[in-house]
Amino acid sequence: MTYRAKWVVGAVAAVTALGLSGCGGVEDAADGLSGEVVIDGSSTVEPLSAAAAELFQSEHGGVNVTVGTSGTGGGFKKFCVGETDISDASRPIKDEEIAVCDENEIAYTPLQVANDALTVVVHPDNTWADCLTVDQLKTIWEPDGASADDQAQQEATHHASPNRTPQDDNSSTDRAGGVE
Repeated sequence: MTYRAKWVVGAVAAVTALGLSGCGGVEDAADGLSGEVVIDGSSTVEPLSAAAAELFQSEHGGVNVTVGTSGTGGGFKKFCVGETDISDASRPIKDEEIAVCDENEIAYTPLQVANDALTVVVHPDNTWADCLTVDQLKTIWEPDGASADDQAQQEATHHASPNRTPQDDNSSTDRAGGVE
């Protein structure tokens, strides 16, 4: 199975910079940290960010961390215009997104924090799918590739259509092999 990198753009740099600067605003008496950290992006990275936010806030009560899920593309749109501090992403930042960040003088540091995988499950009653290669799975999910039925017909004469669960346009999760 193809693994795709999960990226969090600017996570370490933003949290470190905000922590060292005290995030502005009124200081927390316990440790001097206060302010807000805004995170948005991939729904598949969100659980990691939410857990990190909860832990960070439990240790730094003066800092409010919010975590949103507008998808990888939506998260980069917000990040590159300065609306967020951290962008959760399930793919590397694209050239056109880099250009927007550059135009707005937004600096970033890509940081891989996890890998994920797509799991293919075949129902026990299935009579046509013995084995599908990564390339065949990619073809099924590619926007301009063969339809699921076309691909399946190449593999067997009698079959049921594969059941795909795609994400919205802002998500990279459903792109087989991380292909955009």
